[in-house]
Amino acid sequence: MSMRFCFLLLFVLTLGTGCAAQKALLKEPVLFASLEDFKSGPKDGVDLVWSTGRISDAETLKTALQQYDSLMLDQTWVVVNEKSASQLDDKQILATSQYMINEIKARLGYDFKLVETPTKNTLLLSVALTDIEPSLPILAATNYLFSDESGSSTVSRIVMGEDVKNRGVTVELLVSDAKSREPLIAVIDKDIANQDVGTLINSSSDAEKAISLWAERLWTTLSYWNWIKKRNPGF
Repeated sequence: MSMRFCFLLLFVLTLGTGCAAQKALLKEPVLFASLEDFKSGPKDGVDLVWSTGRISDAETLKTALQQYDSLMLDQTWVVVNEKSASQLDDKQILATSQYMINEIKARLGYDFKLVETPTKNTLLLSVALTDIEPSLPILAATNYLFSDESGSSTVSRIVMGEDVKNRGVTVELLVSDAKSREPLIAVIDKDIANQDVGTLINSSSDAEKAISLWAERLWTTLSYWNWIKKRNPGF
């Protein structure tokens, strides 16, 4: 437990100026706490998947999604070293995240609207992008900090030391209920691009290609959700 809070403290202390000013509330963990809480994704799907206990098969997934009619980008977290951080612009980061949401919307098959203000029928999508390998899922640590209510999409940067080595870009996605903040589904997909985050985001064509391929992997995961029944007891 102490290591978890030390990791969280590191996140809080290193938040860059890209993070909008928010009043944060300390919350008890209500979702995954470590990589061990995830299951391996299906063939041709994303690498790791988590879902709340009431989403256990294709039918319960469909039932859960049918309660919603809109999507909103809630928060984008970017975890990079100092070199990559110097290449990043918040507008470009948000544009990349919005492109991800558009690609998801195009594949869901429901008549979802994209909104900037959430309602009781809105799904919030939180995104994390990193080119380093943290010991915990990024969205597990940042879940401790929530604003009073969701507003416009913002970017939070977590800048690690210059000596942290870059690796391929990893994307995390957390889908939650806008009203209750109940986490519903989360995925982690590693090495979606063999570049650092700064290089990927600054090359729109490379970013769009990588995101489109990632969205297909996500869609494969959602389309064949019955594989989730094989997850271990307690997950």
